[in-house]
Amino acid sequence: MRVSVCVITKDESKKLARCLESLKSLQGLVAEVLVLDTGSSDDSIQVAERFGAKVYQQAWRGDFAWARNYLASQAKCDLVLFLDTDEWVAGVDIPALEALLGQVDLRQTVGRIVRLNLNQTSQTQSLEPRLYLKSYFNFERKIHEQVNRQDGGPVYYQDIPLVIKHDGYASQELLLAKAQRNLDLLLTELAKHPQDSYLLFQIGKSYYSQKNLELAQKYFEASLKLKPAYSLGYVFNCLECLVLILLATEQVSAAQRWLATYPEYEHDGDYIYLQALSFFVEKNYDFAKKYFNLALKQPIVKVAGRNNFLAHYYLGLVYKEEGALGLAKQHLSLAADKFSPAKEELLQLLQ
Repeated sequence: MRVSVCVITKDESKKLARCLESLKSLQGLVAEVLVLDTGSSDDSIQVAERFGAKVYQQAWRGDFAWARNYLASQAKCDLVLFLDTDEWVAGVDIPALEALLGQVDLRQTVGRIVRLNLNQTSQTQSLEPRLYLKSYFNFERKIHEQVNRQDGGPVYYQDIPLVIKHDGYASQELLLAKAQRNLDLLLTELAKHPQDSYLLFQIGKSYYSQKNLELAQKYFEASLKLKPAYSLGYVFNCLECLVLILLATEQVSAAQRWLATYPEYEHDGDYIYLQALSFFVEKNYDFAKKYFNLALKQPIVKVAGRNNFLAHYYLGLVYKEEGALGLAKQHLSLAADKFSPAKEELLQLLQ
């Protein structure tokens, strides 16, 4: 089964070139590449044409779902794969992917790709629903659009062996501009759907990226108070952001109450790390040591370092506070190469 790859772009010709170049690794799977340009003033259209993409032009309507659905409607394949301009293919197992596509019921299943989010100070991992049959699914929501079945039935997800990397916006200025653009669209949508947990979460994320912690906390709490199912992809992220805000503002008891609200995550590596961090901030060092050591045993975490150098760093700080300087040095040395605060702490102890 072959696929139409769809990309929406505006004024990011260099990143578009990187994205389209990476599609060569999908040779044999990709039947065509479609690019929707929403008003570029740079050479994005010429770049897309140089890579042999079919180029469409539409004025930006402030509606991401409309843009995605429009471009999918132009595809000759029923199976479509969406990538963003600031993403590129980093790895794929084509035989395994083709075998998987032959096994699952694509009439009710959406393929999720692995996305590695490369930030200035960290790397996170997420699963993004991007591969689907356009005759059965479409996107909904103007902002932070989601894939839904056209017949209203339940959507099932299948993780597929396709890894992409994403580096977002290079400068803080562009990141803040994106957050404000998203916030304006989200608040407009929330006025129509005031009890939408997902919208409340995304508004919280926008305020969080703007470092407006008070409003971010307000919307994260409002989202979780609606009791969305823990299995929904955004719920853990909402809980995580809320807990980090509460710990940063010394609301430790509130953070621990929210963590206790979701015992379903008790075996999740990131959840265990957040528990450990809450005990550290609380200065409950016995429990902090227990949970940071447990975090070190976790094979998978979404945020790089939580099962490695970050846990070692905090264990080093705990042992330093307890006066066990040998153990403090041991853990800080295990974190020093990858985490500069650990290196600074270690150098102070060695003086």
